[in-house]
Amino acid sequence: MILQDFIALSPILTLGAFALVTMLAIAFQRHHARIATFTFLSCLFTLATLPWAASAAPRTVTTLLVVDRHALLYMGLILTATMVIIALSYRYLIFQFREEEGVEEYYLLLLLATFGGLVLTTAAHFVSFFLGFELLGTSLCSLIGYLRTRTPSARSRGEILLCHHPRQPFSCSVSRCCISKAAP
Repeated sequence: MILQDFIALSPILTLGAFALVTMLAIAFQRHHARIATFTFLSCLFTLATLPWAASAAPRTVTTLLVVDRHALLYMGLILTATMVIIALSYRYLIFQFREEEGVEEYYLLLLLATFGGLVLTTAAHFVSFFLGFELLGTSLCSLIGYLRTRTPSARSRGEILLCHHPRQPFSCSVSRCCISKAAP
């Protein structure tokens, strides 16, 4: 890969790096407002890298990813929608959860789903499409259950993730048995 390939992939690379930094920040100190602000700023900074990536577009980066004007447009739409979701969900999470419950992983899952969406917009091969879709799908399956009561929602997230996974056709009956025994 040459420098132009890295410039073309700069939105995906920066969002991936910010997702790792967010994960480390959550591991070291949980603070809802700080993580929400950092997540919003990471999406904003990734959005700011789009004009820089447009200077190298259209570009085929290996055989897996193609960064062109349409991909950059859809990346901008996904990042803008993610910033709106972060702004709206911050108040909702403050209202629904107490501070000691820890909802910071919500923002990490949102960043990972956005990362999967960015990979999907540039996918030119089935392998990259599958990887982006898996990242998006597993993050969204985990985001399904963010309700006030966490025990039933965690159970439903586990059932959806295990029952609807295409590579595990017989896991649905096993997961129902294991989850129903583990539930109080």
